[in-house]
Amino acid sequence: MLSPTSTSPLDQRNERPTPHVDLDVPSLGSPLPADAHQLAGVELPKFPDEETSFAELTARIAKTVDFIETLKPAQIDGSESREITIPIGGQPYKFSGQNYLIGFALPNFYFHHTTAYAILRQCGVEIGKRDYLGAFTG
Repeated sequence: MLSPTSTSPLDQRNERPTPHVDLDVPSLGSPLPADAHQLAGVELPKFPDEETSFAELTARIAKTVDFIETLKPAQIDGSESREITIPIGGQPYKFSGQNYLIGFALPNFYFHHTTAYAILRQCGVEIGKRDYLGAFTG
């Protein structure tokens, strides 16, 4: 819901229980390395949630991309049957690697990506479908 006292996208929320957009961007950055670490079986880098500006959020995304680019296909190959256990609401949930990726990791990523996109548009940032989809390949 739009804050009547602020027009900054960083101060906006899409729904009452949804965090501010400055939490949605780190949420984009946090699951990606966490998901990659789970699937690749490597140590998860630390990404503290301290960003308060677009420049800091952009730097966080860059750090996330840098980490993911260090992973090799061989580290993830075969992870579809790897058992992955993560806490959700204080309870451990077990997934196969494939079910984790398709049923949890990707939907979680797209939820936060879509929420941040919607908040930016709601605040008047001129972005559209092609900005959301990114560059087309082919």
